[in-house]
Amino acid sequence: MPRKIIFGLIFLLVVELVPMNSSHAQSGQALYLDGDGDWVEVPGPWELMGLTHMTAEVWVKIQEFEWNAGILALGDRSSERFALTHTAYGLHGEDPENGILEWEFNWSGGVSAPFATKLEQGRFQHVAVTYNDSICRLYVDGLFAEKRAYDSPVNGGEYYNFYIGNQIGSHPELYKGLIDEVRIWDYARTEEEIQADMSRSLTGEEQGLVGYWNFNGTNQEGLVPDLSGSANHGVLVGNAHLVPWDIEMPISLVRPVTWGIIKTPTVD
Repeated sequence: MPRKIIFGLIFLLVVELVPMNSSHAQSGQALYLDGDGDWVEVPGPWELMGLTHMTAEVWVKIQEFEWNAGILALGDRSSERFALTHTAYGLHGEDPENGILEWEFNWSGGVSAPFATKLEQGRFQHVAVTYNDSICRLYVDGLFAEKRAYDSPVNGGEYYNFYIGNQIGSHPELYKGLIDEVRIWDYARTEEEIQADMSRSLTGEEQGLVGYWNFNGTNQEGLVPDLSGSANHGVLVGNAHLVPWDIEMPISLVRPVTWGIIKTPTVD
């Protein structure tokens, strides 16, 4: 066989078999929350209000399951705000014993979707929830897990804050662990779209992206920048802080050509 052909075959094999670096390998930092009075708060992001179609994505590494620990939440669950708006949504660990997730819309109407899917402690997992008027779908590590139907549509809303690592009720319901690559989209993404982007950093210019916090650093004001272009920057509350990635571990993705290495933050 001619040498040129052999070289060409070897080159193709290298391209397909050598793992590509994922965005986690390049991201550098993640948000760490100790579950004791710390979270990230984004004041009144109008782009997130009243979304009737949406996708929320986040990488989580749960250190300890807490009751109703908030991962992502728009609005709060107090009686006044709860009654005034139908836009509040949240993703949180529902059951402290086994990490069952629940997605809530229209808290004033009591509409929620308790999932049967369980998360694990001590390892990074990618969670995505999509909503398209009537169906809520859950994806874990890029794969479809389950879906729930809603009886009522999501209504437009008032001015609420967006919380990362907290679900505001009569008292804070706080998350303990690591969070990275929080993304909010204004449409229900497909499984293929979620898989294509879950392990790479975004440019911030992607169509439909209305919120993006990757926790790679803070701006000059000490805020966590929203890189989507919406400029809804987050405030680090309490002891919320960013930690570096310094221990390499493999991450299993759906498509082999996107396999890579991520670095897991060390937390004292």
